[in-house]
Amino acid sequence: MNFPIARADSQSMIATELESLQDNPDWVRVLNAYLQAEKDLPEEKSAVIRLLEVDEIDAKHLSSIHGNLIALDMIRFELPDRQSGLHYKVTTLGKQSLNLLEKIAENGESAQAA
Repeated sequence: MNFPIARADSQSMIATELESLQDNPDWVRVLNAYLQAEKDLPEEKSAVIRLLEVDEIDAKHLSSIHGNLIALDMIRFELPDRQSGLHYKVTTLGKQSLNLLEKIAENGESAQAA
């Protein structure tokens, strides 16, 4: 038997993720920290060693923040070898969500200035 596969509406999915990010500014700080760390990587590397410190975030909250960002598909993890531990990379959805949040913030600021 063939059953139709229901696909999630990408617009409503990204709206849900955006709400989650808007409600949790620490998550945005972690995503931005990983993006910055990715920019500083040598060309042969594609993912960042797990960040153990992020400005303005209590280190004891980082584990749960990582878990939530992984669950939302904002970051993914890799295990390149046994010695170096987990490495993380911001996903396309994570980057798109951060870009949208930035645009929303800019529109809010320009609306307030008008």
